[in-house]
Amino acid sequence: MFVPDPARTVIEADESDVMEIHRSVEPVTVACGDRPPSPCQAFVCAIREGERARVHVALEQTDRRCVALYRSDREPADGESHDVLVAEAIAFAESLGFAMQEVNLRYSKAMREVVIREVRVIRRPAAPPMTGVVDPAAKRPAAKRQEKEAKPAPEPPRAPSPPSPQPAEPMPKKTPAVDTKTLEAEARRMEAENTALEREGNARLEELNARIAELGREREEIRRALAGKEKSLEAEIAQLERRKAEDERELAKRTAAHDAEVARLKADIDQLGAELARLGSGESTEVAELTAELSRLTAERERAESSAESAESELRDRLARLSAEWEEVRKASEERQETLARDIARMAREKEEAERLGSERVRELEQAVRRGEEEREAAGAVAARDIESLEESLRQQAREREAERKDAVARLAALVAEDAVVAAERDAVRRLVLRTGEGGAEEALAAAGAETAALRAELERLAAAKALAEQTAAGRIAALQAEVERLGAAREPVRPVRRETAPRPAELPQLPVSPPSVPSDAGADRASAVLSESGWSAGVAATVDELLAGEDNISDDFSFRDGSDSGSSGGGAFRLDPSLSCVEYYDPTDVVELHQPLNYVNVSPPGHVPQTCGAYICVLKRREAVRVYVAWSLTADRKTLVYVPEHPPSGEADSAGVVRDAFAFVETVGFMMDRVRLPDDPAKRGKALAAVPVLCRRG
Repeated sequence: MFVPDPARTVIEADESDVMEIHRSVEPVTVACGDRPPSPCQAFVCAIREGERARVHVALEQTDRRCVALYRSDREPADGESHDVLVAEAIAFAESLGFAMQEVNLRYSKAMREVVIREVRVIRRPAAPPMTGVVDPAAKRPAAKRQEKEAKPAPEPPRAPSPPSPQPAEPMPKKTPAVDTKTLEAEARRMEAENTALEREGNARLEELNARIAELGREREEIRRALAGKEKSLEAEIAQLERRKAEDERELAKRTAAHDAEVARLKADIDQLGAELARLGSGESTEVAELTAELSRLTAERERAESSAESAESELRDRLARLSAEWEEVRKASEERQETLARDIARMAREKEEAERLGSERVRELEQAVRRGEEEREAAGAVAARDIESLEESLRQQAREREAERKDAVARLAALVAEDAVVAAERDAVRRLVLRTGEGGAEEALAAAGAETAALRAELERLAAAKALAEQTAAGRIAALQAEVERLGAAREPVRPVRRETAPRPAELPQLPVSPPSVPSDAGADRASAVLSESGWSAGVAATVDELLAGEDNISDDFSFRDGSDSGSSGGGAFRLDPSLSCVEYYDPTDVVELHQPLNYVNVSPPGHVPQTCGAYICVLKRREAVRVYVAWSLTADRKTLVYVPEHPPSGEADSAGVVRDAFAFVETVGFMMDRVRLPDDPAKRGKALAAVPVLCRRG
């Protein structure tokens, strides 16, 4: 159990007595002593005191205004390991809400001292103790730094989540193309948003990984530089210590030599004094010589002592100078080591913060991707329901077309039967007229023949109109099915659209009639009446009326008009030119305008089996001549059918009308066109034209 220790506000211990240190991973808001709760750091320190080890728990506010110490309520037993007390201290700190981790002290002596000095709750015994309250002005920079460290990192901006798609309204039965375009635009928008989210997440993740790798490289470089500097400082200190030892040895040798010389001179003086006393009353000359010799020896001794003192003083000065230099080098080394240790600690914190931010950003991106997938699946389900509704609409239209076709066949059969009855009546009337020879009967017979011819013309026109209407309806249904299939293929995970082929019209019965020479107005009126009674759709009736308006409008199955009132503004109908197998050009600059299909339509080209086709509109200009072509690319037969207008444009002024006729021609069949942007550079333009299957270069 640990209790407060109010008598002390700091742990006094030398760096060599510090056995183990644990510190909290992050600040926790607790009460520091008698102060109100505030963010604090926790420390667990094991200190060696003689033969025993004491364990302290310290709480320090992040702004360093307060330090609270806790001590164990029992004395450690003799021989008891400090690990037990450390475990109790860690458990006490964890009970306050701290998560503890051990501080690595396995460094060299200098680095170990630097790491221990970073722990502010530990001070050397000679250092002045910390007080419970610190001057705010003196610690303002440190407080600001701690406040910045304690401040949570700003949350990275979240990518805006894509708006959830609104449930599609029920699709009108008569406008499937509009709903298909809406679904296609929604699919492209969602794919673009998902791609942008994935691209942003990948870029941010790569940036964080690059930053983490850069911090790791900088940390390794600092470690290598620190190791090199530490080695150089240790070598320099060792060299200074060797020089100091050599100087001390030299000083000792010189001092011993001078002491021996002084002892020898003293012995000589004593010997001469004894000899002088022994001689006593000897001759004055000898006494004078001995006195002079004694004076000389005394002077030599004094000179030797003076020389020894000067040499000793010089050596002591040199030793003091070397000691001062060594102390300066040691202090500089310690300062550099402290600076490098602080840099390493700061970079480690930055790396941990970058890793934490990177992991949070990765989690956010993963959540955004999951939300995008869920929204995409929901949109896919809505699209699947819409596609099923569109398919049901197409099937309903196909059934209606088939019912109309059967009704038309039945009516045509009735007309054929009626024609047979009329023919029989006409023969009977002719025979009667021949027998009677009356002129009025001959006129009635001629009128009946004219009416029969008109009926035959009506039957033939109705058959042609029915075939054209069925082919147009089949083309439009095929175009809608192609759009549905493309939308289903582009939208995953929407299940694929069930492909159903539109019912092919049955073969018309061969009518036993011959084409009339000139149609009559009565026949046209009767045909209109028959159409109004048949119950056909307005589109079929309009097509039949257009065909019955004049014989000029009836051409092959693929000739259409643009709907304009005057034929002078356009090129009229387009007719197949069997002499052309492709659209020929001599220079890439000859092709001034090109339109390509956005969809492919399943139709029956003349002379070929039913297959999928693509349409191209090409406008060529060579010198002053302008030509407009409509080319069909047959995917199964790998051939090209080239259609030309009945009235080619006479110049650029007429080409716009012919191009409109070309658009009307391909759109009637069911194609949707898109203009190709041709590059201005001739080389790039030629490369782009070479990829178009209906174009071929000559010369």
